[in-house]
Amino acid sequence: MKKDIQFRCFLFLVTISVGFAQNSNNYKSKLDKLSFDSQEANRDSLVLWQERAVLHIANKQVSPNNPLFFKGYLLTGIQQNRNSFSGVLNVELLDGNGTVVKKQFHEVVDGMVEGHMKLPKNIVPGKYFFKAYTRWMQNYGEDVYAVEDISVGGALREKNEVAKTSDILITPEGGTLLSDQENRLVIKIPYAQSTKVGRVLDEKRQEVATVSYYSTGLGSAIFKPEDGKLYQLELENGEMYPIPKAETQGYLLHVSNLNENNVKIRVTASSEVLGTKVKLVGTSGGISYFEKELEFKNDKSLDINLSKRGFPKGIFTLRLVDVAGTELARRPFWIDGERLYIDIKLISSDSDEKAFKIKVTDKKNSPVKTQLALSVNRHDVEAMGEYSNIRHNLLTYTNNSETDKISLNRKNRFLQDLNILVSDVDNISTDEDGIENNPKFSIQKGLEFKGHAYNLDNKLLENTTIQIMAQTEDGVWLKETETDSNGLLRLEEIQITGSSELIFRTKGVNTKSRLVKVVPFKEWEQEERVLYTNSSKEQGQPNNKKTTSSESNSPRPNEPLDTTGLIELEEVEISKKLDKKQKDSPSVYGIDVPQKRIKYQDPKKTRSIGKMLSEIPGVIVSGDFNVSPSVTIPRASGPVLYVLDGFPLAQGNQGPSLGGPVKTPLSDIMNMVSAADIERIELLIGPDAAIYGARGSGGVISMYTRSGKGQKFIQRKEGQLVFEGYEPVMEFNAYIKKLSKRIKDRASLLYWYPKLETDENGEAIIRLPVLESNSVIKIEASTITLDGMVGWLSTKF
Repeated sequence: MKKDIQFRCFLFLVTISVGFAQNSNNYKSKLDKLSFDSQEANRDSLVLWQERAVLHIANKQVSPNNPLFFKGYLLTGIQQNRNSFSGVLNVELLDGNGTVVKKQFHEVVDGMVEGHMKLPKNIVPGKYFFKAYTRWMQNYGEDVYAVEDISVGGALREKNEVAKTSDILITPEGGTLLSDQENRLVIKIPYAQSTKVGRVLDEKRQEVATVSYYSTGLGSAIFKPEDGKLYQLELENGEMYPIPKAETQGYLLHVSNLNENNVKIRVTASSEVLGTKVKLVGTSGGISYFEKELEFKNDKSLDINLSKRGFPKGIFTLRLVDVAGTELARRPFWIDGERLYIDIKLISSDSDEKAFKIKVTDKKNSPVKTQLALSVNRHDVEAMGEYSNIRHNLLTYTNNSETDKISLNRKNRFLQDLNILVSDVDNISTDEDGIENNPKFSIQKGLEFKGHAYNLDNKLLENTTIQIMAQTEDGVWLKETETDSNGLLRLEEIQITGSSELIFRTKGVNTKSRLVKVVPFKEWEQEERVLYTNSSKEQGQPNNKKTTSSESNSPRPNEPLDTTGLIELEEVEISKKLDKKQKDSPSVYGIDVPQKRIKYQDPKKTRSIGKMLSEIPGVIVSGDFNVSPSVTIPRASGPVLYVLDGFPLAQGNQGPSLGGPVKTPLSDIMNMVSAADIERIELLIGPDAAIYGARGSGGVISMYTRSGKGQKFIQRKEGQLVFEGYEPVMEFNAYIKKLSKRIKDRASLLYWYPKLETDENGEAIIRLPVLESNSVIKIEASTITLDGMVGWLSTKF
């Protein structure tokens, strides 16, 4: 009897949590020995440098007229500090079927990302998912991704909607009910059927257990099913739902996760399996952190007390397996780490605005200076509902109405554990063997691009040097690379923000064509990716073969291509209908340049670029024409602007590269472009140069290269690709000022400040306009410090 009471007490404390621990000194020694920059492909690097993404979504109710704003946090290592070796965060909007609707790339700075996403104009209203992850996270599976529910154009669940029977979730704690043993059920009730009363009934409709309900529609019950009997759950409104039938033999896996530092585990075996050896395995993000063999002899229950130190935050899964590796029971639980506490109070109010004071403290009530992300939404138009699907986010389950911070932490862990138990099993890793020893995905420190390069005859350019130019917000970006034996062109660590046109050209005198046509690989489809093959050495056609992200890197038909981390670009073709018979390539913007200011190259007797310039009236060239000439245009004022095939290069002391200042920009251009490839050079001054704005005040020297097709010319702009770089940051205040009154009045998001700083006292002041209807507002604030302490507040005023 005493044992039975003790066990009931244990079950009452049961919860879920991430964590098992190994000795922290052991991990410290591994950290000291490991050089992450070398990115050694071994299990240690995966264990020690696990990344996790966390999202604060400013407005989960969006429309095509109102972009989605968000703040992303990246946590790394066993202690989950806020930093990241990854430089790129991938964000995707997925529809209810998991199909990617839109994808963006955001630059990671100090382990954080501030961003927004404009929705497609033709997007269908409904439920969507917003997902964030780095390429390195793909080594661990989606447990470490950030995924949040989004409602587009309407409510996800109206309050008067009638819940379906399938919406009631009844889950045994370890996955199985065992007859004649104390079992724990976890129950999730939809919003429309939220209740505070429930009970478990036997076949005679006699009550055998009561159900305790908590927030977010979650409840739990402890009862002892008898062999062969059936049981039902009765709700407050009298509705009945069947409970899974109990098994006669097997194992129960119970967890108590209320303690901040330790987790208590109890494994119970039925009489039929006593003497059998089993193994308890603990995993997180596909990594196995511990294994412990268990042998049941005379005792039916074994208790294990484990330290959480050394485990990453988030979902931690316990699995009980037999000697053959067959899973016998599964119990996920939650590890949250040390938390911060955010409090917000109304300090003043008048007819125009309300002032709020925000304060951040630690568990010792000491002030914390940190950066907050803060969002304010109209609560009366919020369509997510109180009981929409709650994701396993480090930023959830904090309610600062509690004064006892220890009790608050226990409550948070308890509710997280309940929620994980009734979650879709697809959201929890089911990899029985864990991740492989070697990482499949490398660290991505910048944007990347891969594609096959062709000349204008659609012949693959193998082992060919390719020059790439792009005009960015910061100036001109130049890069030179070489295709491999398969004609594959690779660019890595690209640091470009916004959309930029990439121009691809070959280098050298004996090239048939200066213009290069590039067919990029696509990564839109996650499971079905279209590859291009070059077996005929002609431009590839879409292949029907399907591949996954784990496949290796090669464009050959029999060797699937690693398409990880690629930039999504539209395929650019040069249509035959653009071929035009004409003497010269047309001038940029159709400027009719006087013949006296045009100098043509002699194809039979090539002159240097410096020599050609010296022959144009009004241009003075000094120095060595062939090595480092210096160009001045007396009739103009300011530095000369050089334009190559319509592409403006840097001028003055900027140089044509981003590497630093140069004295003679023309010399770099001469090194980049062969004089033999020059078709003609034009001088633009005065009104003709005005199309380049202030940059053209010093005169413009426009150079055109040959097409390589004799008299046949193809406009070079048709061979350019639009490269989607990092998504630019949009300031919320600037955005809101541009909205029409109609759209602004309908918008849910009233205020968004992703970089709100608290002072030395841990305080910050915000001022919000008073709504005309005096509506209820919902304020949410989040922070994650450099050392990984998490704070979250969600409150209404």
